[in-house]
Amino acid sequence: MGKLLTRKLFGKNFRFLVSGGAPLNNKVAKGLRRMGIGMLEGYGLTETSPVLSMCEQFPSEPGMAAIEGVELRIDHPDKNGVGEIIARGPNIMTGYYKNPEATREVISEDGWFHTGDLGSLVSNNRILISGRAKNVIVLETGKNVYPEEVEWELSTIPAIEEIMIYEGERQGAPAVAAMVYPNWPTLNELGVTESDDAIDHIWKQIRERSENLAMFKRIKNRDLIALTDQPFEKSVKLDIKRYLYKKHTTDG
Repeated sequence: MGKLLTRKLFGKNFRFLVSGGAPLNNKVAKGLRRMGIGMLEGYGLTETSPVLSMCEQFPSEPGMAAIEGVELRIDHPDKNGVGEIIARGPNIMTGYYKNPEATREVISEDGWFHTGDLGSLVSNNRILISGRAKNVIVLETGKNVYPEEVEWELSTIPAIEEIMIYEGERQGAPAVAAMVYPNWPTLNELGVTESDDAIDHIWKQIRERSENLAMFKRIKNRDLIALTDQPFEKSVKLDIKRYLYKKHTTDG
């Protein structure tokens, strides 16, 4: 069935799909593989030329294995084993051009490159990526919430065109909050034309979709949702430029 499907979709020379440059929704990857379509996923950075690890077309274990010649470690893991991913190998850059200070910030004396990404090592030393270290939300309980994980879960809500999860505040404590660029055509078809009504509808959908998230990762209150009237500005990798919205999210 898989071979027939892939041949009809992609032609007889098709071998597999490759994903990199941005996180791939796990449900998408699993769905493609269930149809017999191989999916290679890679992880790395420009500074690592650029691949550090990959998974097989049809992996039997979670995570990605380091490519040949590359060492991967978790720096200062927490009690759940999550810490910064650091790497060492012949593909790591020697430094930033004419910027030794920036180089020293990311490459240790013994050659370990600090990626700025958080992850953990699972079975057979495979890396499982959690998100960017600078984006993590640390709750009052000490629990860590990775915005990318929540965004992947909520971005499939039809009324949401784009969503950015960030650290808000409720009753003086850090809280999971969201800025949403609504899908107005979909909302209009439902008779929703005003912002307050849009938030009501989106809040209801978020509560339903959040059943797949641990309790501490959920948005707890309607007041923690704000709307934006423009799509988020993004990098060439289509990552949201979160720093542009820092003042707005801090001011509430």
